[in-house]
Formats: sequence, C-alpha cells, structure tokens
Amino acid sequence: MQPSAFANSIHPTLIREVVSRARPTSLHLGLGQPDLPLAAWARDALATYRDAPYTANEGRADLVNAISRRYDGDGVIVTVGTQEAIALVFLGLVEPGTDVLIPEPAFPVYPNFVRAVGANPVPYALGDRFALDPALVDAAWTDATSAIVLNSPSNPTGAVASADATRAVVELCETRGAFWISDEIYEDLVWVGEHCSPRSFGTNGVVLSGLSKSHSAMGLRIGWLAGPRETVRALIPLHQHLVACASGPSQAAAVAMLEHHDEQVRTIRETFARRRAVTLDRIARWGVPEPVLDGAFYAFVDMSGVMRPGETSRDLALGILDAVDVVTIPGSGFGASGEGYLRLAYTVEQDILTEALDRVGEFLQQRSTG
Repeated sequence: MQPSAFANSIHPTLIREVVSRARPTSLHLGLGQPDLPLAAWARDALATYRDAPYTANEGRADLVNAISRRYDGDGVIVTVGTQEAIALVFLGLVEPGTDVLIPEPAFPVYPNFVRAVGANPVPYALGDRFALDPALVDAAWTDATSAIVLNSPSNPTGAVASADATRAVVELCETRGAFWISDEIYEDLVWVGEHCSPRSFGTNGVVLSGLSKSHSAMGLRIGWLAGPRETVRALIPLHQHLVACASGPSQAAAVAMLEHHDEQVRTIRETFARRRAVTLDRIARWGVPEPVLDGAFYAFVDMSGVMRPGETSRDLALGILDAVDVVTIPGSGFGASGEGYLRLAYTVEQDILTEALDRVGEFLQQRSTG
C-alpha cells in the first residue's frame, strides 16, 4: 500500500529530526515545552475524576462557557490541543485550489495542512525584526487568496504584532473577502508591547489557543477554536468524526486551570521573564545580532555572521549537538527565510539554560579561533 496524497503532503519537520538525535545527556533548547509542574488545582481535578464518559462533542458545558466568555460569547470547540484546532480550520474552512497566506518564518504545521487540503501555502514576508507589515501582506496577496494565518506572539521569531498592523490586515481581509486564522497560543507570554487579537477589529476569522504553554499542560492536550457561532457550529461534525471529543479528565483539569488562570499565568511569567533575561545576556556574548524576544519563549538567533561558507542552519545545529551536546533547532525548519538562524527555547531550568547557552558560546568561540 502507498500513502495517500494527503499523507504525502505532510512533510517531516527539522524540529523532530534534530530532537530525535539527542542523547540522554543532551541539554535541550529545542522543543517549546515549558518544564513547570502541573498546578495543584489541575492535579486535584484529575485525581478526583471518577467516570470517563464521552463529553459533548464540542466539550463539557462549563469549559465551553468559560472559554466563550474570554471571546465575548463566540462559539467554541474544545480540541485535542491547538494542533487539532489548526487541522479543523484547514480541513473545514479552506477550499482546495485557493491560496492561504502564511508568515515566514512560521510553525511548519501551517503549510503542511494547507498542502494536505489541496490548497496552496503562499508565504508573506515579515518586516524589520519580524514585524507584521501590512504592505508585505498586500504584496503577497493573490487573486486566489482565501485566508491568512496570523501568529502573535510568534513561534519561532518571538515577535509581537502591533495593534495598527493587525487592524490593517483585518481590514484588508474584509475588503477582499478573505478570512483570518489567528494562532494565539502564546498570548499570555508577552514581554514587550501588548497582545492584540485581530478579533478586536473584526469577526471574519477564528482564534486558536489553548493551555499547553501558559499552564505547562502539554500532555493534557486541551486547545480550542473560537469564532462566529454559525461557523464554529458547522465544524462540530468534522471534530466529532476526527476525535469525538477531547479527553474528559483533561477537560475537568482545564476547568480548574481557567478558574486559577491569572495565578498560573503570573507564575509562569515570573519564571520565564528571568529565563528571558539570562538568554539575552548569554547571546549578547556570542557576537551575533540581538534576537527579538518580545513574546513567547523563543530566541530566533541570526547566526549567519558566524557560519562557515556553505554551512546551513541544519549543519550548524547538528554540529552544536555533536560537539557540545546541546539541542537547537535549524531556522530552515520554519521556511526558507529562516535559513541562517537557530531557534532556541528557554524552557529549561535556569542553571541548565545557562550551561547550555554557555556551551554554545564556547563552541562558537572555539570555531572562531580554531
């Protein structure tokens, strides 16, 4: 048997390729996986969960209502992580043969799913320091454009889109009959500026988010899709046939997490603000441009000035792994414009983070003097 065209359209990612080569001793700056323990209120909800029936397809009512209140009463589907929400949007709202604008660099799941549904991923460039620039979005627009993906704060760049730029892109969508898809999984982790959702300026789009990053709850797989009620309601049968519903115990934990949302976010922000400062300090010693680090927990570092002739970001990442046992992610894994960069995730304890960044600095120093 041969894989279908749908399956073949999903390309393996460099993220997992490099991570799979790690040794038991490796220090990890690769996966965007917060290391904080699951909060007590979530653990308590899991421990006291007794029965495990199916919930309503869209999610248990108290959780759906809690999420909907965050979006002024929008329709909501509780999904198996934000990844399933992304799949729902592309499978359920994007027509084959249309173009979907995707920022570059960007999380590779976006172009993979666009290809899978028979549509065309069209990259749009980002401005200075990876800023969302409406003029560059306009330059990438085609007659077949049906949707645009927005991601702020951004994985991998750490950039945060301004309110003015976001408003302009929403207006562009409205005047041209397209819709927006806003991945806001890092919305609670903004260090410079403010998070601004496109739904502040228009309703012709959907928001994707979840609890994996802000509540260090990756394995519980709780995400959501929020948007106009009629649109969201139309996607419930597709969600039902894909997964039936998100895990019942995980949904119970999610209710508790949202009840303590502000407290949990305050804790994770305090932790990652300290790690962000360490990351900036150590990278400043490498002789490379200062990365953005305005949001999320990634440093997308321009390594082009310290790379050897003909060397790729994949070569550099594997060289670092082999030489100093530190996992980093090649920028080319996020699109062609990411070549020459490495993505570092400051999602490990501060002493490990410091050691890992110092090892990379020593590796670069040895290469420059060797």
